[in-house]
Amino acid sequence: MSILVNTKYNKLGSINELASELAKIVDENTIFVCVGTDRIIGDSLGPIVGSLLQDRIPNKVYGTVEYPVHALNVNEIGKTIKEEHEGTTIIAIDACVGVTIPKGNIRLRDTPVKPGKGACKELDEIGDYSIAGIVYEKLPGDTAKIINDQLGYVRLDFISKMAKVIVESIVLALNMQEELRGELYEVEE
Repeated sequence: MSILVNTKYNKLGSINELASELAKIVDENTIFVCVGTDRIIGDSLGPIVGSLLQDRIPNKVYGTVEYPVHALNVNEIGKTIKEEHEGTTIIAIDACVGVTIPKGNIRLRDTPVKPGKGACKELDEIGDYSIAGIVYEKLPGDTAKIINDQLGYVRLDFISKMAKVIVESIVLALNMQEELRGELYEVEE
């Protein structure tokens, strides 16, 4: 269990750095589960990524702005995914509260996402791998209520830029996999 990539979203080369590691993991069967809600800006990273991804790749994507995977349904959806896609690699994408990793970092790990952990919620883990966008850096003395309140004040522009880096990394990684078969997906600049 380790961090495969830890990069700043606005660092030059962050898309290529993330895509290079993702290309070792993803294929045409990989499932993407984008966790969060559009009701709290700081928790909307997953659904925004999901909405952008679903129109760009042929892979199955769970969790969009229209149909989010959030605290109220993540356990049920996780069980459905395991039943319907047994043996398939699952990558979960979620916003994260950083304790030791600064805001703005994107972290790829070979571990599941633990939805709601930053808000002290007990929910099932989901995914074989996780992409976490650090949207808030926990300060000493922050309680779950303070963190939840602060997530409402995260700038949407910041979330959108981070989402674009994650989406472009995934598209590029899938292109690296599909290059031999001639099935390239459109990469936006």
